[in-house]
Amino acid sequence: MSAASSTASLSDFRVGRRLGAGAFGDVYLAKHRADGQDYVLKKVPIIGVSRREQNDALNEVRLMSQIDHPRVVRYVASFSAKESLYIVMEHCEGGDLRKLL
Repeated sequence: MSAASSTASLSDFRVGRRLGAGAFGDVYLAKHRADGQDYVLKKVPIIGVSRREQNDALNEVRLMSQIDHPRVVRYVASFSAKESLYIVMEHCEGGDLRKLL
């Protein structure tokens, strides 16, 4: 899956265990069916939330897609399905910063 992919869909992934949850959604480990690569899917509800929350989610996608830095999780793609926005990101095998600290 290329970093510039914009044609991703939920059916492209085998969604695995939940890695975490936050105020804005849940995060899952997912394997890309075509290349077997592990990714992280952030699932953000877009139906039944305020217009501001919808805009915040879209702004997150815009911002992440513009950042290219070795110390920032890489954005891969995003798509909507089943009343949610999915953000595909690289999987950092070492865990999150809280776990590292």
